[in-house]
Amino acid sequence: MLEVREVSKHFGGLMALRKLSLHLERAEGVWGLIGPNGSGKTTLLNVICGLYRPDQGTVLFQGRRIDQLSPHQIARLGIGRTFQVAKVFRRLTVLENMLVPGFTNRETESPRQLREQALELLDFMQLSNLKDEQAGNLSGGQQKLLDFARVLMLKPKLLLLDEPFAGVHPLLKERMINRITLLHQQGIRFLVVSHDLPSVLELCSHLVVLSSGEKIAEGEPEMVRKEERVVEAYLGV
Repeated sequence: MLEVREVSKHFGGLMALRKLSLHLERAEGVWGLIGPNGSGKTTLLNVICGLYRPDQGTVLFQGRRIDQLSPHQIARLGIGRTFQVAKVFRRLTVLENMLVPGFTNRETESPRQLREQALELLDFMQLSNLKDEQAGNLSGGQQKLLDFARVLMLKPKLLLLDEPFAGVHPLLKERMINRITLLHQQGIRFLVVSHDLPSVLELCSHLVVLSSGEKIAEGEPEMVRKEERVVEAYLGV
């Protein structure tokens, strides 16, 4: 479904990604992407979704090369993205936030259909009681749930989630993990970046570990967490 081939990205003298390769199959479970601060996790997501162009290497989605496309073109192909800090429109209501990405579907769906879809997704995230609240009044965790619900308006095939559990109340975190699991069962694939290792180990069936822009381990969580290079990357030699 997603193939990253020998991708490198540098910013001046800083090498953020070093010939990194990944191969995410459609049939596999939820993928986790972990590593210490500065290891290149967010940079990789930015390359995949088109915010950065790689200095070397290629990215393919369902067999099509996408690393030269713009973010909106990549989103239309079926890759959705959330950010470490929720990018909600603070002065719009929760429902209005949901309708913004719906405008991209206005040629095929009526305003009534888009509103119904938005309300269904808010109900799915248990946010429907807040639909008329200004998004800026929501808690940080609620804003992340709204950010998550909003990207689903694009009907993505692959979702890149950047630190979805950071600063989120444990109850909201459990809700988010539950919703990711349900959506995965419905056919949406996930690549989750997180420092919350207990949540990642609960949710993900496959882990990739980065350190200094390089992939140092990949495989099932129980195997990866015991690898010496992974322990060294987190705790030091």
